[in-house]
Amino acid sequence: MLSHSKKIDRYIKNAPERDRVILEKVRALILRTLPEVSEVFKYNVPYYDSVCYTRRGKGEVIVSFCFGTALPKKYHLEKGKSRFVMNYRISSVSGIRPRRLQELLRIAYRKRGLHLLTRRGTYKHVRTT
Repeated sequence: MLSHSKKIDRYIKNAPERDRVILEKVRALILRTLPEVSEVFKYNVPYYDSVCYTRRGKGEVIVSFCFGTALPKKYHLEKGKSRFVMNYRISSVSGIRPRRLQELLRIAYRKRGLHLLTRRGTYKHVRTT
């Protein structure tokens, strides 16, 4: 059985050239920005705790924030398919915008544990003082 990092390496290696370069840079940025998160291969994509996951789209790479609705609106993230997921789309290496992505990662990391499952089976964001 392959380890998670080998599965992620294979996932990136099998991507088209342009996506591969973006995935490698985004992966390095995530691990450099949040060295305390664990990287696993979950749901057939690289997954970083409850912070975010990366995946390939049609001609782009998408960084999906697990509880992205808790992130500030000033970043203009796109709504994902899941109720709380917000997407950061990257279509070129120059589109990565490292400072912005690092800010988003740090905020998402701080907010990742601030959600509770309600009785109706939905999540709500819990503010702490």
